Amino acid sequence: MTDFDVFKDERAALEQARALLESDPSPGELLVEFENLLRSYSKLFDISRRLVRMSDRNEETLKQANIRINKQKEQLERELEFARGVQMSMLPGHGHANLKHHAYQVYAYLRPARSVGGDLYYFRESERALDFIIGDVSDKGVPAALFMAKTVAIYNGAVSENLSPGQILTRMNNILSADNDACMFVTALCGRLDFDTGQLVISNAGHMNPVLHGDPEPYELECKGGTALGLIEGRNYTESEHHPRWGSRILMYTDGISEACNPNDELYDTRLFELMGTCQSSDASSLATATLEDVEAFVDGATQSDDITLMVVQVGASG
Repeated sequence: MTDFDVFKDERAALEQARALLESDPSPGELLVEFENLLRSYSKLFDISRRLVRMSDRNEETLKQANIRINKQKEQLERELEFARGVQMSMLPGHGHANLKHHAYQVYAYLRPARSVGGDLYYFRESERALDFIIGDVSDKGVPAALFMAKTVAIYNGAVSENLSPGQILTRMNNILSADNDACMFVTALCGRLDFDTGQLVISNAGHMNPVLHGDPEPYELECKGGTALGLIEGRNYTESEHHPRWGSRILMYTDGISEACNPNDELYDTRLFELMGTCQSSDASSLATATLEDVEAFVDGATQSDDITLMVVQVGASG
């Protein structure tokens, strides 16, 4: 007999007791029936105690499981924080750079939406030029962070070989496309500013075009190139040559800015160009800061849903 069979016995005992009372029983019959009822309730009491003990054990098991889960969560958070530090250490300025040189200024800022992210920027100064890149990996979180790290490493290798921006993207695309089972990709702007001539060469891999500010009116800088990196192996990326005025600024950004959303589900989008038309900033730092502050005011406390990255390169040290 299982523990739960006793409930059926109890109902039978109660029905028998009810029938007995209606038949004018003798004291002996009442005693027997009373004893039967006591046995049934005794079994019920034993089952109740076992259920209570089982519940206590389950509660303790659940409590211990919650403790283990919380410890694992804390460990994961520590590991992700460490990963964030490693990722930021791969970038100049660890995610926030502000440099001034006699031939250029560069301001770069990256804020992941999660502990780690897929946006990237990088720049390197040689004797006569500044090489730079900004990019956005298609995914988010840890997978995007790994792809981002690979992208930065490949870029560094290509720049070291003194390749042009288009050649750099061609090299990066071929490497990222090979064995890309996850079908991830990265959009990017890759450029070089020549200190002697002021010539700006840019190649675009499926990214938003940059905005040229202070030349004298801001406008979108059309850039040749190709598709996002990692999609189709064997593509050759073309380049665009520009000669911006001394003191003008090239503003590059990821869609974490253009698609920043406020509590009314409105996108920042065209506000960027409106800001460029009214902003009186005369150096890279102030233009970048004004942009970031305007985005922050627009989202009005809404949760950041995508990585935010901004890079401003200025031709010359002052406007």
